[in-house]
Amino acid sequence: LNAPNDWQDHRALFDYGFSLYESVSLADIGDYTVELPIKGGKKSTVLAVNNSELSFTQRKGEGDFYAVLEVNDEISAPIYKGDSLGKIVFYKNDEKIGETNIVSLENIKKKEEKRFLAGLIDYGKNKIAKIFHRPWNNVTPRE
Repeated sequence: LNAPNDWQDHRALFDYGFSLYESVSLADIGDYTVELPIKGGKKSTVLAVNNSELSFTQRKGEGDFYAVLEVNDEISAPIYKGDSLGKIVFYKNDEKIGETNIVSLENIKKKEEKRFLAGLIDYGKNKIAKIFHRPWNNVTPRE
């Protein structure tokens, strides 16, 4: 308390503290890209990427970290660019230290499924066209 230059002492303590720790970049935006399966889409997969950066401060020389991909239970179309599809969770010594969302990089439309009746009508049109050996589009009704 009665130090002749307490500001110098404070500075030395800060420098000492900062010399023991380092900031580690776990993820920059776009570092983790993953192709995920989807259901009911015009495509069977969607490209996703982490949308935020994440860093962690640790004591210098301490162990490494690892990442685990956690995907939403079932990913179904339609999917829009920017939709959250899951997250990447980072661990160090089996302790969670941070996470970042993964989002879709593209739009995926829903696969159009014909209803039963529409499919039956199309089937009938094709059969009639084969019988008359002409495409259905060229058949015109009588006046």
